[in-house]
Amino acid sequence: MSLKFSLQLVSTLMLLNGSLTWASSVQVLAGWQTSKFLNGTNLSNGSPAVFVDADWSFDNNSYAGGNCYASSGDRSQSVDAGCDFYVGYFKEINENNAVSIQLTQHEYSRGFNRGWDFADLSLSWHASKTSSLTVSFADDWLDRPYDTVSLDAQKLIPLSSKFVLNVSANYMDFDSGAPVSSLLSAKAALTYSHERWTTELGVIYTDSDQSRIFPFDIDQPDILFSIAYRLY
Repeated sequence: MSLKFSLQLVSTLMLLNGSLTWASSVQVLAGWQTSKFLNGTNLSNGSPAVFVDADWSFDNNSYAGGNCYASSGDRSQSVDAGCDFYVGYFKEINENNAVSIQLTQHEYSRGFNRGWDFADLSLSWHASKTSSLTVSFADDWLDRPYDTVSLDAQKLIPLSSKFVLNVSANYMDFDSGAPVSSLLSAKAALTYSHERWTTELGVIYTDSDQSRIFPFDIDQPDILFSIAYRLY
């Protein structure tokens, strides 16, 4: 989900169901990806990572899930392992519009980044089955005591029964005490799904007023590739 895991979950449910009506489901994926990203920042610094995703949606319109990954990156220059856990609530407004609220806990406590645990609260608007707009708030970011506000937009474009184009953009604003004032990222990826397999190929571009985001180099653009198998 990268951007927000539930954002992809909600959009996928809308795409599959053909409406904004919530559907109870459980999904567990395991796979491999070229890099681990968080709001455009390459946490694994270009090292491949294995991951496991688990998503639950319930009949009362609530949902929960998590994503954990591990990479072979140098612990002194990357976050070589971590997890994101979230809970949320989805509410249909009418046939074409819905809103959701989500609390996400990020746990990145391996290697040099011990104690990098922080939470953010996000509010999302979902429209026309495949579009989402999310605003998120956090009182720190990657264990730095800087307030952040981020805006995320996502559009899923079905090309066929198996191919979907995913286009998204994220803007993050840091408070005045941070060494970087803003971070902008954009992503375009083509997703192919067949039976239990899903692959994604795309590109992500990140821009900032600094060449580094804390310990991470902004070396863009990055090519994205992932392959996942649905276990359940």
